[in-house]
Amino acid sequence: FNHIELVSLLDVKPVLSVVAASDPEAGTNVVPGDEITYVVRLSETAGAPVDNGCVFAYLPDGVELVEDGLAGGLEPVTDEAGNVVAVRASGISLDPFGRTTLAFKVRVLDTDKDTEISETITAGLSNSVPTTTLPIAANVIQHTVIAPKAEIVLTKSSTPDSGETVMPGSTITYTLTMKNIGEGNASGLAVGLPDGQMGN
Repeated sequence: FNHIELVSLLDVKPVLSVVAASDPEAGTNVVPGDEITYVVRLSETAGAPVDNGCVFAYLPDGVELVEDGLAGGLEPVTDEAGNVVAVRASGISLDPFGRTTLAFKVRVLDTDKDTEISETITAGLSNSVPTTTLPIAANVIQHTVIAPKAEIVLTKSSTPDSGETVMPGSTITYTLTMKNIGEGNASGLAVGLPDGQMGN
């Protein structure tokens, strides 16, 4: 009986659990310029040591990695043009039932329309770059980016002044002033004249 139990213990394989969170928390709204910190917590849950843990996350469209925003062994991954497209950590070691925490920070880029940021974080027992074949389910964290909106204030004056009597054929000069007091750009604005009046 003791021999069987020993063999069973020797055959224990490491199991890596990954839990990801963010600040601000998933599901909240962000605006351009905001920073999002993603935190990845790894745990070994089977009682066996880990020496080849790996974490990988592509940077979604609409964000950029914050300089010096990496912690816990994560490193940037660049494409052929030198752009940072992902973060990863490989060769992660954990004692049986051990834990470790990694983190990275991104900044939300400017946008002219509301959009979604969806960050997928994967982890597994591999020293290679993780792919969809990793044995650990991916953690997906989403935020909604609220684009700055234009807010137009329109003021109008006229000559003759409003309320004065005019005769058919009289000329009325309207002065319209538009001011954008919002944070977004305004475009495609149109101004019209009241019914029954013509302008040159």
